[in-house]
Amino acid sequence: MLMKNTEEKNLFSSFVNCMRRQQGLSMKQLCQGLCTFQELSYFENGQKLPNKLLLDAILERLGVGAEDYEHFLDYIEYDHWEARQQILHSITFEKIEEAEELLEKYRTFYESQTNPIDKKLNRQFFYSMQAQIKRMRGASREELYMLFCEAIDLTVPELNKKPLKELVLSIKELNLIIEQEYCRKEGERPERYQEVMEYIVAAGFDEIGRAKIYPKVVYFLCRSVMAGGKKALGQQRAKDNWTLEKLLKHCNCALELLRDSKRMYFLWEILVIRGDILKELIDRKVDFCEDTENFSRKFPYLYQENEQWKQMLEDIYREFHIPQVTFNYCYLYVMQGVQCINDIIRIRRRMLGVSRKNLCQGICHEKTLQRLERRETTPQAAIVTELFERLGLSKEFTRIGVITDSQEAKMLMAKINDLDNARQWGQAKKLLENLEQMIDFKFCNNRQMLMRKMALSCWKQGEIKNEEYCRRMKEALELTLPYEVFLKEGQKYLTYEKQACIQNLMQGMNRESKEFWTCICRFEEYYRPYADENGMHEAAAGMYEFIMSFVGNEWGNCGNFDEADRYSGIILRNCLRLRRLEMLPLVLYDRWWNFEERKKRKIPDNKELDAVEELTKCVLASKLAKGYSQFYLKKLMQVKKE
Repeated sequence: MLMKNTEEKNLFSSFVNCMRRQQGLSMKQLCQGLCTFQELSYFENGQKLPNKLLLDAILERLGVGAEDYEHFLDYIEYDHWEARQQILHSITFEKIEEAEELLEKYRTFYESQTNPIDKKLNRQFFYSMQAQIKRMRGASREELYMLFCEAIDLTVPELNKKPLKELVLSIKELNLIIEQEYCRKEGERPERYQEVMEYIVAAGFDEIGRAKIYPKVVYFLCRSVMAGGKKALGQQRAKDNWTLEKLLKHCNCALELLRDSKRMYFLWEILVIRGDILKELIDRKVDFCEDTENFSRKFPYLYQENEQWKQMLEDIYREFHIPQVTFNYCYLYVMQGVQCINDIIRIRRRMLGVSRKNLCQGICHEKTLQRLERRETTPQAAIVTELFERLGLSKEFTRIGVITDSQEAKMLMAKINDLDNARQWGQAKKLLENLEQMIDFKFCNNRQMLMRKMALSCWKQGEIKNEEYCRRMKEALELTLPYEVFLKEGQKYLTYEKQACIQNLMQGMNRESKEFWTCICRFEEYYRPYADENGMHEAAAGMYEFIMSFVGNEWGNCGNFDEADRYSGIILRNCLRLRRLEMLPLVLYDRWWNFEERKKRKIPDNKELDAVEELTKCVLASKLAKGYSQFYLKKLMQVKKE
């Protein structure tokens, strides 16, 4: 168990304490069913960091669904996390036998545990995964219902004694409640789904957290009501008043949430049920609904747009032989950015060319470091923090973006990232200047982030030339990593921020230089373990897309279309598997561009792509993701004129 005792490491505990207080929750409410009051008190006071499962559960009850956290675990906890990820991966890729075998091994592990909190949370994970596997095997609703009841009762024993609004629930617990209701022997109750939906709306969930669960409960609600026919939608049910207009409003809210968060959790299902509702309203000769926020256009137009999006997704899923139906909820459990402390210290030390003797001098015995690097001992936190500091790493074992306990600063950081993605560099720069007044720059990671983003904004606005831009980006990188170290061959550990610095630096380089292609090779080496014939390890999804889409583009630009297609294919398949929307239009366009370039150069291709169809998909996917669709639309117009 890692103990925390320094100012920097206390920031995350303080951040959690602030979130709890802002939401008006007592420690007793937050920890009910999860852990003891004392356990939570130790964490919030920065005295002891909970294990991974408990930490996740606490964050989720506070509404945190963010996927860009970085977590550092000792090798024992890391192995347990990795075992869970392997189970999730097998279910996602429909490898039922493999999933069953891995889950049985997991059962053996958690049953041997002595810590009651660990045992409870691991058992809940087991039941949840078992239910998904049994559903794939065709289990009855009654059998699944019993599993969901067992899982929920472990952490929400008060479920049937209190209204949901009086409980504090995580997205995983809400998901189990939804699944339990669906499998209920007496039949599902729309009122229960409505209660869950109202809980989500009232809770302080962040955007990603809401996107993971809200569309699902909206779909279940609308489907159950629509299945009840006209009676369920009639005015005689004044108590519930399930009107088509209200169902449409819920669907619109779910759709907008998915578009804003760039996710596809139950997106196809929402489009299907929304299309049915719109068609029914059109048949009733209803033009539009004033109560439907942001959707004041005529219903026939909305229906046409909805059908185009739905058909586009169906076509892409069909082409890649991936089910469009959201048949699992593994995405609720996938946790990215998890690293093993033992491995980080070993890899980072070798990267920097530091001997064990020099690294551990004044910190620990050389044999202790040797055993730590070999995964023969769990590291003491006091030793780890000093080793991390000497290796130029943050001492915060769980962090996101900026190192701060300010919720306002973290929200501002998220807004800056959104503006960067939208290429609104001027607005992003203004917010960066505000952020500069809110965070502590004695932490290298904070300085590095600000320097990188400022340099990028200035360059994109034409305020500085390439040479100055590259100089500033290298300066930012070298706050925590010598650039020459990255250029060398060999195993590496790179934080998200370091990777972003290097990718941003490459944007300003001469594409024909040896330096640029050395960087390409190093990123390919770094991400080779994350990709296999089934796609990418979920833990690297976001950064893989960010880095390797750039690498793939450069291979295409220099004429190596096979390599460019390989990366586009990996990313595209995983966009579909992992329900990630943002990169979908870009990789579809890259695939078409590679095909067109082959055709121009009379290079044989084993596929045939229709330009109008492919660019239309790009336009639709970009509009769905609220991206820069004008680029794809312009290309489509050009092709139609030819």
